[in-house]
Amino acid sequence: MMSEPEEDNRPRVKSPLVILGKGNEITLYESILMNGQYQQYLSYNYVTKNFNYCSFVDVGDRVYLPLSKTETPYKGYNFSKTELEQLKTKGTEINFVKMYELVYNEFDRFLDIEDKYKHLECAFLFETYQQHKISSTGYLYHIGEHDSGKTRPLELQSFLAYRPLFGLKLNEANVYEVIGERYEGSCTILEDEAQELSDPKGHNEGKLAIYRGGYKRGQSVPRIMEGSSAKRHTRYYKTFCCKSFSGYYMSPKDHAFNSRCLPIPYVEGHPKKDEIEEEDIELWTEMKKQLLLWRLKTCGEKLPKLETNINNRIKEIWKSKIQVASFYDKAYTEITSMALEAQKRRFKNLHNSLESHITRTVIKLEQKNNWGEIRFADIWNEVLLSLEVYNTEDFTKKKVYVDALGYELSKSRVGTKLGSSLHGEPNFRHGKGRVWKFEKDKMKRLAQRFGLKREDCE
Repeated sequence: MMSEPEEDNRPRVKSPLVILGKGNEITLYESILMNGQYQQYLSYNYVTKNFNYCSFVDVGDRVYLPLSKTETPYKGYNFSKTELEQLKTKGTEINFVKMYELVYNEFDRFLDIEDKYKHLECAFLFETYQQHKISSTGYLYHIGEHDSGKTRPLELQSFLAYRPLFGLKLNEANVYEVIGERYEGSCTILEDEAQELSDPKGHNEGKLAIYRGGYKRGQSVPRIMEGSSAKRHTRYYKTFCCKSFSGYYMSPKDHAFNSRCLPIPYVEGHPKKDEIEEEDIELWTEMKKQLLLWRLKTCGEKLPKLETNINNRIKEIWKSKIQVASFYDKAYTEITSMALEAQKRRFKNLHNSLESHITRTVIKLEQKNNWGEIRFADIWNEVLLSLEVYNTEDFTKKKVYVDALGYELSKSRVGTKLGSSLHGEPNFRHGKGRVWKFEKDKMKRLAQRFGLKREDCE
């Protein structure tokens, strides 16, 4: 066991993990506790297949130090010195199927939800330990009334997930601190009462910026550190990590955040066990050590490439869970089925959306007009007909309530969509009023999004 070098002016950096190398030559260092108090790194070299432990990691220009038990928002991974020595000399065997069944059993005992959602909870948990491999993730969002049990999955995740920050209405500064600046996917965010994210006064806008961009690798948010003008500087925080929420409802006005979430409905039920006891915590403490060892032992293995028949946003938020679930047949079947159903719902919603009606209307009119200029009045009339508005008196109004949409549609809203979504170019022609011109190639790409074939635009 190494001691930190003395009389060295290189910067000391506290970090929960250190990743050296790439691909199948990786060495992963994970911050742990030894005997409940001594901060150490537990490492696994994927080339030599050996575990080791040390008190620092020397990378040349700096020295990384593990976290103490007062520097983590979760109960640390605690190994005895005897366990560490055994790992160093003998290693360990980990059976994923048995480990998955142990985890599933805990969700089965404490949650009264459909089996498919229990598998989704498990897949999310295992996904948190593979964050250094995935490129995007979907957030779990547990929705239910008071006493529906929607908080219990977060409580289980807080004991078992990878380096979790769990809290009620989390403080933005705490979120910044735990996601860090150095590594993506270095923690798991678990937030209760997440309906407060839609605060109309915008108090959570900074945190929402983290959540909106943090479903995908490569996103950062800047934060100016306070101090004198001479010392003020900007730090860039890595927003990507696994996240799970619970709330009475999802944010009604934040489509971007909602589109990253996988909703799980909760109603008041009767789980097999409704109270977390000390014996449960002891069991989970041992289980999460096995989960960390699994992360270390598989650090250089790529997740399987799978043909899932899902694409676009659905692929971004479901793929990693399907990949993790593929190690357990029942989970793979359930989660793949859920992803395909989600894709069907998304396509149906897209097909029935205002953008879809406008796109199909414009293509229809452009084909008649040989892709020349078309009058806005013609677009407005055809869009209303597409939405089953047949009262000709409504065509002259600036606003019309549309049953198919469930809201009042205005001419200005349609005009905005023509420019922002369809990238049209407006102009004014004497005697014709406002006219629009659209690029054929762009309309072809848009057509595919709403289920039309490219040849339909010819």
